[in-house]
Amino acid sequence: MECLVSHPFFCTLTYNNERLPKITTSSGYDLTYAAYKDLQDMFKRIRNYKSFGRPFRYIAVTERGKKGHRPHMHLIWLLPKYEKDTKIDILNLEQTLYREILKNWVTNIGSDKKPIYVENCTYIRKIVAGKLRYNYDLHYCDQGMTNNGISEVGFYVLKYMLKKNSYEEKLQQALKMNLEEDEYKDIYNLVKSRAKWSKGFGLGNWKKEEKVHPKILSYLHGCIDKTPSNIRYPCFFTPTTGAQFPLAPYFKRNTEIFPLEKQIEFAKRAKPYEPTELLTPAEVTKAVHEFEKIRDQIDKHDSSKEMNLLYE
Repeated sequence: MECLVSHPFFCTLTYNNERLPKITTSSGYDLTYAAYKDLQDMFKRIRNYKSFGRPFRYIAVTERGKKGHRPHMHLIWLLPKYEKDTKIDILNLEQTLYREILKNWVTNIGSDKKPIYVENCTYIRKIVAGKLRYNYDLHYCDQGMTNNGISEVGFYVLKYMLKKNSYEEKLQQALKMNLEEDEYKDIYNLVKSRAKWSKGFGLGNWKKEEKVHPKILSYLHGCIDKTPSNIRYPCFFTPTTGAQFPLAPYFKRNTEIFPLEKQIEFAKRAKPYEPTELLTPAEVTKAVHEFEKIRDQIDKHDSSKEMNLLYE
């Protein structure tokens, strides 16, 4: 939705070895993580210096790499569209963001009065296995189709950013089994991957007096109105492909987007409550056997070996 009123840019931020945040558990294991505070400090510097020449919003996700599980960050930056913007203006914006974000992706090791900034990322470009690799990237997200014509770039990028990581689940289990409850909560809350976004993200409200941008509000009302009558929930249709999805709860909770009269209309479409069928005896027996199998695996589990595996 933001693409109707904003220019989106996709960015990847990494740490060099010297600045990668790390914490050591009471068991002596070193854990690395992506610190959200580093992002907050960068946002403050960019806003204070008005580095982009325009306001911005963002959605940021911390995650880990597939092989080495090294922490890094992905962001979508949003800058407001102006009526007179041309392709050259967008290219200039891209170059400005590329330069200013890398310049401000730093840590202050001095004081507020006498700051000493050191870079979090030492930019590298090299060929690995015949492919060009780099540890910092920013580019404009065209709001059209991907190369294969299947999905929209914005949809793909968000799906990529929010994918699950099986390593995180193993990490959480290992910490829970090897640390005291209080330490486990503190450590895991610090090192786990997370998603953060600007207030009002998705509503396009660049002007403070607007709750929802009129263009977005009109589009979402149109989506709700053209939801087929045989569907019991309001739908959203993507602006570029027309692909149909259920309207996100984030929008449904907003009474400006989904007013009371529309809520009543869709409530009338719902089927009367029908109790779910009980499991058959055979299904209950199968479920019990599956539970016992998992319980036996847990009982035999050697937690110390698991910890060694996770941190190799």
